[in-house]
Amino acid sequence: MSFMGVGMLIGAIAQNYLKRYFPCTQLSATGAIVAGLGIVTLPWMPSLPLCMACTWVLGLGFVTVQANAQAILQSAPEQLRGRALSMGQAVSGSITFLAAALMGILANQIGTQATLMVSGLAAIIIGVSIIWLKSRFKSDNNPE
Repeated sequence: MSFMGVGMLIGAIAQNYLKRYFPCTQLSATGAIVAGLGIVTLPWMPSLPLCMACTWVLGLGFVTVQANAQAILQSAPEQLRGRALSMGQAVSGSITFLAAALMGILANQIGTQATLMVSGLAAIIIGVSIIWLKSRFKSDNNPE
């Protein structure tokens, strides 16, 4: 099992416990921050064991984002759940394709290390922004 897989397994098991204390949105945003930290530090690791530790952190962050994003999509009203899940899959597939193309172009222009830094910082900024916006616009009737 790869170290990323170990991180994903531990993260998936931890979600069952953490969701009792934290809303899915906060967990997903925190997962983005954790994954971003793993991405930012990965290109600077001087040895394989340290790279493996970074991939463990990446796996933990990725599964936290994915599991909680699916939980948020499944919280849609029953009559709209199928549409919400299909739109989630369509958007995810489109964004993945566009992100891969953009990262390839960016890596050619500024290099692989800088590209990983940019994408990791973007994940961190997005995660922090979601937590900040969620705390700022918290409403009493929104359990999420």
